[in-house]
Amino acid sequence: GEPGLLVAPVSQQSPFLGYAGGPELGQGKLLKDVFRPGDVFFNTGDLLVCDDQGFLRFHDRTGDTFRWKGENVATTEVAEALESLDFLQEVNVYGVTVPGHEGRAGMAALVLRPPRSLDLGQLYAHVSENLPPYAWPRFLRLQESLATTETFKQQKVRLAKEGFDPSALSDPLYVLDQPGGAYLPLTRARYSALLAGDLRI
Repeated sequence: GEPGLLVAPVSQQSPFLGYAGGPELGQGKLLKDVFRPGDVFFNTGDLLVCDDQGFLRFHDRTGDTFRWKGENVATTEVAEALESLDFLQEVNVYGVTVPGHEGRAGMAALVLRPPRSLDLGQLYAHVSENLPPYAWPRFLRLQESLATTETFKQQKVRLAKEGFDPSALSDPLYVLDQPGGAYLPLTRARYSALLAGDLRI
């Protein structure tokens, strides 16, 4: 029932030959002394969950999981919860650093399902009913389309670097007002209040 990292044994029968390109691409992919001294395992980076019937299912990628309020947040779980809203077509969840806060706060890039519009009230109600409070996205970013990598995976690293500064981004941004039970437009004034510690997330 708990997420675990999928690792594969490396031996003479099943060697790790590295990745195409430089040897530095394979650095950090091999884990040593995992179960006994001298063993070597390949780190897939995939988190799986074993259910009570022994079936394994994909949970998340290790790089896509982040910590907030001392808890691990799985981006796929948050995205799946948001994608069940009928007015959202695509969702990309990632963690952003917030000055003065440990870990990374959840942020969701959203693409609307035409011709629907963003219903912030329904979104807040849905998030609060279906996710634990630490997993609620603190920030929302409304986009026309979601950027993907060359292998069609969602771009998370670039979005995380771009952050949530309304003076640097042209997309509509929203911030969670937990005491007020709502998502509010992230104005420059609210952004300044957040950095000053006057707006709590």
